[in-house]
Amino acid sequence: MGPRSLIALGVVLGACAGPAPVVEHITAMPSPQPGCTRVMLDVVNQGRGHGQVQLEITLRDARLGRAIQAERTVELRADQRLQLTEDIPAPEGVYAVAVRVEYPD
Repeated sequence: MGPRSLIALGVVLGACAGPAPVVEHITAMPSPQPGCTRVMLDVVNQGRGHGQVQLEITLRDARLGRAIQAERTVELRADQRLQLTEDIPAPEGVYAVAVRVEYPD
């Protein structure tokens, strides 16, 4: 395989790469919707690829030790930033929030 073939292969493989998602600015607060906690966050695609990413949001009440999880799937384009708001059914409480995001292989 010559140098031009390797460059062409690299371009094709790079074009097939999916997004490189990261989560920024996570906030949990009481929701205007009764029986829910509102989570606001930004999902940023730091890559040039596009595709669906999966979010796993975990609310943890440190006082009672309970955890509540919610999942969401979103579509990301290259270099896109999404601001998301998710109202998660949860009993009243003070929650710490963690979000895991991944592009499934």
